[in-house]
Amino acid sequence: MKKIFFFIIIALSFVACTSEGGRKHDNPNTQNTDKQHSHFESKQNKLAVNVYIENSGSMAGYVNGYTDFKDAVGNYLTDIQISGISNSLNLFFINKRADRINTDINTYLTRLTTSCNASTSDIAKIFKLVLTNTTGNQISIFVTDGIFSPEKRKNAVDYLKEQQKDIKEDMANYLKTYPNTTVTVYHLSSRFNGIYYNCTTSKKWTLK
Repeated sequence: MKKIFFFIIIALSFVACTSEGGRKHDNPNTQNTDKQHSHFESKQNKLAVNVYIENSGSMAGYVNGYTDFKDAVGNYLTDIQISGISNSLNLFFINKRADRINTDINTYLTRLTTSCNASTSDIAKIFKLVLTNTTGNQISIFVTDGIFSPEKRKNAVDYLKEQQKDIKEDMANYLKTYPNTTVTVYHLSSRFNGIYYNCTTSKKWTLK
């Protein structure tokens, strides 16, 4: 049995150059002053590529053994690495915060198995965090299973409606600053061997 996951790319267009050959500066009000999340601005006019994989508990089943998930995501990231379009491929796990993982692609995907420990995930807040940390001349790749996980005793249907509104508003605000942004969504499937929760009960389901 297969479980669907989403592969989301947020691509930001190049920062424009002025007629004098200089570079327009990003809006200083939108720049993240946190050094951890500065995301290594691209050098020599090459794109900086930042990769975020959500590490909620439901993601663990995608990396239990050698899976379609590892194959698809690993090959995609390797293609980026060897293409020459970027001189910095930066790997992160993301949930309530973005944590830099300083390792190679294979180890990055393997480490995800033991790092998926968040009991809930606020996809709207995660999506906003990715947007906040994507500035000029960068591409952000956000990988998630798209499962909206509210806290216990919270109506999942109402929660999903709230998330939809928050994502729509955050994207609209982002486009005001970066109107040339391109968003591409890939909808893929993978074998899944793990546990996730039904949206109306606490019953656990295991798929293989």
